[in-house]
Amino acid sequence: MGGGIAPPPTAPFVTPTALAPKLQHPDLPPCRLDISGKGAVLDIASDTLPITTALAESMAKTLRKRYNVVLGESSGDIRPAVRVRVISIEDGNSFLRNFIGGPLLPIGAARMEVEGTVTDAMGYESPFWFQLRNRLGFTNRKCLLLMGNEAGYRIGRLVG
Repeated sequence: MGGGIAPPPTAPFVTPTALAPKLQHPDLPPCRLDISGKGAVLDIASDTLPITTALAESMAKTLRKRYNVVLGESSGDIRPAVRVRVISIEDGNSFLRNFIGGPLLPIGAARMEVEGTVTDAMGYESPFWFQLRNRLGFTNRKCLLLMGNEAGYRIGRLVG
């Protein structure tokens, strides 16, 4: 009679509170980054802090010559601002990915789906959505970190 019920999260959704000092540039104009996991479907064995940290650091590295990326909830006073909502993260299966599927078959791939909006300096909002699949990385942790880096790079390219 109804749709399926999403499984409960297996790991807590944790976001970083600050970036490393080498990634901060106080002399540049700020760019607010808000990472949220509200309603996210998490099928991973550990918490999300390494993945969200990789996303934030990758975005800061992409924008390092134009903006000082500041973490926290987006408010109307700082523009540009980026709001990212993680929809789902899946570990995949490292055995299938590495020994049976390889880089050519999509067997055992880890997945990450994100959506959000980029608000530019003039106040215009541009929505984005993308799904990443990764078949690289021998361990599940390394595979997810690579996806976090890729997501941060893509979002940084949207802003910059």
